[in-house]
Amino acid sequence: MSLDFESTTDWAPTDWTAVGEDSLDDAIVLRRAIHADPEVGLHCPRTSDKVKAALAGLPLEIREGTSTTGFVAILRGGRGGTAGGNGRTVLLRGDMDALPMQEETGLPFASKIDGAMHACGHDSHTAMLVGAAKALCARRDELPGTVVFMFQPGEEGHHGARHMIADGLLDSRCPKLGSRSTSRRTCRWAMSSAARVR
Repeated sequence: MSLDFESTTDWAPTDWTAVGEDSLDDAIVLRRAIHADPEVGLHCPRTSDKVKAALAGLPLEIREGTSTTGFVAILRGGRGGTAGGNGRTVLLRGDMDALPMQEETGLPFASKIDGAMHACGHDSHTAMLVGAAKALCARRDELPGTVVFMFQPGEEGHHGARHMIADGLLDSRCPKLGSRSTSRRTCRWAMSSAARVR
């Protein structure tokens, strides 16, 4: 399902290239810090701490579960009279876990953890998601809905998305996830995320 933002909002055009350029240096620093300190599986506390530090001070509601160190950061738009505006929600997800393999790249920011490496780009995914959060937070007052930033561990075969959904991290936006109610359409993204993680 794709949303037609042209028909659902009247946002002014944004030069997203300029927004990206403004946050590129921070994204590179974060990506390299995560790359040098990889964690495998459902528990990535050092990575979560780095991400939360990068998000500090932003108008985000952080929700954490109990079965993983994954978390969601919720941005409620300020347009439409109440936080969250028109009730539409978009989920952006980044995976945080590394692979159980030895890094032999020789890069100055290579893994310092024996037997773990970010060889699949999750360090970049996480840093880009933080950049997206910063960019959208800067336009919060113009945002007519809610954005959920999902920082997921355990993507590499550990069913991280399923654990986060089971922990209830998406329940405030999806009170009847998987039921035959209207919320099913609203939350199709959450169900498809869980279905893809095997």
